[in-house]
Amino acid sequence: MASVSIGELTTTFLLGAVAAPLLAALTLLAACFELLRAPCARAPPREVREPTTVLITGASSGLGEALARHYARPGRTLLLTGRNAEGMRRTTEACLALGATVRALDNNDLATEAGRVALRDWARLRDAEQAIDLVVANAGVDAGTCGAPDKEDLADVTKRVFAINVDGAFATAFAVLDRMRARGRGQIGLVSSIAGLAPVGSSAAYSASKSALKVFGESLRWQLMREGVRVNVVCPGYVDTGLTRALSFKVSGILGADEAAAAIAQGFARDAPVTCFPTGHFAAQWLSAALPPVVRDCIARNRIFGGAAGYMRPSSKGKKAAAAAATNGGDSAKAK
Repeated sequence: MASVSIGELTTTFLLGAVAAPLLAALTLLAACFELLRAPCARAPPREVREPTTVLITGASSGLGEALARHYARPGRTLLLTGRNAEGMRRTTEACLALGATVRALDNNDLATEAGRVALRDWARLRDAEQAIDLVVANAGVDAGTCGAPDKEDLADVTKRVFAINVDGAFATAFAVLDRMRARGRGQIGLVSSIAGLAPVGSSAAYSASKSALKVFGESLRWQLMREGVRVNVVCPGYVDTGLTRALSFKVSGILGADEAAAAIAQGFARDAPVTCFPTGHFAAQWLSAALPPVVRDCIARNRIFGGAAGYMRPSSKGKKAAAAAATNGGDSAKAK
C-alpha cells in the first residue's frame, strides 16, 4: 500500500476543512448577489406576440394539465397530447369550458418510436391547418412514473426515462421546427427541471435527462435566434402534483401547479433564455453544482442537512404511494 506523506495529509485536510467551506460560503454569497441583481440588470422584455395555437405534451395530468388550463381562453387553439385517456378527457373538458378550441391526441406514449412518429405526423397535420405558434415539450417521467418493468433495474429505468425526457422532448421540438424556420417565427418551450442543474443522488437518470434537455435548449436557442424562432428553457422546482404528495419526505417551498404554470408562461412571454423557480430551490441546486464533488460525496454519505433534498430517498411506503400515483396515470415528474 502506498504511503502518504505528512504534506499530502496536511493539504487534504486544508482543502476539506478550510477551502471547501470557504468556497461554499463564497458561492452562496455570489448566488444571493446574482438573485438580487438579476431583476435590475435584466433587459426589458421585447414584445412577443400572444400565441394563437399552442401544442402541449404531457397534458393529461400535473403541470401539463395546469399549463393547458392557463393557456385556455376564447380565440386560442390548444393541441394537447398525453398518455392517459381519462386525464386527457378531463383536461379537454376544462379547457373547452374556458373557451378554448381543443384538439387532442390520446394514448400518445413518447417513450416509443411509434409514439414519437405519431406526434410528429399529427402536429404537422394540425400545423398545416393553422400555424403552431408555441410548442411546449412538457411530458416527462422519473423512476416512479416511467413504467419500467422493474423499478429496481437501473438500466431499464434509465432507458425509459431518457426515451421520454430526452428523445420525446427532442421529437416534440423538431415536430414543426422546419416549418417555423421557413415562416421565420415560432417558439419552442422545453420543460427541464431544477434537478438538471446539479447531480441528484436519488434520481440519477431523471437529473441527467433534464440536464441534457437544458443544455440542448440553450444551445438550440443560440442556433435559431437569428431565424426568428425562440427557444426557452424552464427549470421548475418541486410542484404540487399527485406524485409529490405521495413522497415520504417533505419539501419546503413547494409550488402549486397553477402557480408554476403561470411562472412558466411568464418566462415564455418574456422570451427568457432560462427560467428557474422557486428561488430557494434554485439557490440550493446552484450551490450544489458549485461545490467540489468531494463535498457533495460527504453530504450524501453522512446525511448532512438530512442528506439535502437531492439526496433523500423515499421509504418503501413512499415508493408504494408513488407507484399508485403512477398507476392512475401521470405525465409529470417529481421535480418538474
